[in-house]
Amino acid sequence: MAVFAVQYTYHPNQGADRDLYRPAHRGYLRELLNDGIVLASGAYPDEENPGALLIFRADTAGEVADRLRIDPFMVQGLVANADIREWSVAMGPWA
Repeated sequence: MAVFAVQYTYHPNQGADRDLYRPAHRGYLRELLNDGIVLASGAYPDEENPGALLIFRADTAGEVADRLRIDPFMVQGLVANADIREWSVAMGPWA
């Protein structure tokens, strides 16, 4: 299995909508965390450039993309872009 870094870029000026769907979004990611698929996730604190970083363990980038399609933030159109990149972890707990 590989590790993938996903950078979410949120649509600006949709903070209220993100607040509304955040519990469902976090609940979905928590399920994936419990299954060992999501290793970490969190939003960037910069509201001028809203986004988040999610770290996944998966076989392919396509598998990650499939899981992201049903993330409530994606379903609600709150994510402008999801950049999925395989990450070569050189050291740390996921190496």
